[in-house]
Amino acid sequence: MPSHIFTHLGLWSESVQSNAESARAAKPDGYAQGELHAMDYMAYAHLQLVQDAKAKRVVDHTVAFGKIERETAATAYAQASIPARYALERRRWSEAAELPVIGRPDRYTHVVGISYFARAVGAARSGDAAAARREVERLQVLRETLLQAEQGYWADQVEVQRRAAAGWLTRAEGKNEEALALVRSAADLEDSDREAPSDPGAGAARPRAARGSTAGARAAWAGVARVRGVTPARAEPVQRPLRRWPGGRARESEGFLR
Repeated sequence: MPSHIFTHLGLWSESVQSNAESARAAKPDGYAQGELHAMDYMAYAHLQLVQDAKAKRVVDHTVAFGKIERETAATAYAQASIPARYALERRRWSEAAELPVIGRPDRYTHVVGISYFARAVGAARSGDAAAARREVERLQVLRETLLQAEQGYWADQVEVQRRAAAGWLTRAEGKNEEALALVRSAADLEDSDREAPSDPGAGAARPRAARGSTAGARAAWAGVARVRGVTPARAEPVQRPLRRWPGGRARESEGFLR
């Protein structure tokens, strides 16, 4: 999908245009997968441009789809990720904590982890440790379910979410060192993935920086910067708690969804 290139390069306006065209092309044919997949990337690009009202229209359109007769991994993912991104990127923690959870067929069960993760982070950042703990426990149960179903890859992705969410929960409880260890372990597991799909928000430097590997993060970012035509000094992605992609809004690591 050509628009994935625009996401990796931080060309948000081009991403909006390309994905809007893709969504329009898919709609007359009733091709929900094509339309929702494009909408996922389009919503993310709008958020990086701080075009929150336009992103909200994409969210509303996503919700309007309701139950999809011919559900696929892409439709299930988009219906979970678009509302979650919208809440987390805007740091509306209470909104994230109340996101609905849509049940999925067994083959797409892993997608529910997106909602659990967003709800956990939202609750933790809102100061509701009890609610955050419930969502973290749900991520643990989901991981075990996936392992039993021999879906090891997705079990690992959910484990990344669980560790990151548990880190925010632990920080809300005032256990900062333990929280740091959890998010570093989440970054290590995420960074070990060599089959990651091209998701909006994925970055080469972030996992290494989160676990304290500044040199590794700078090396990773330097490679990305050469492709993007920017210098690492200009982008400054490594040592700041907030990072701004070229032309994008500042984002915290919890805005990244697998």
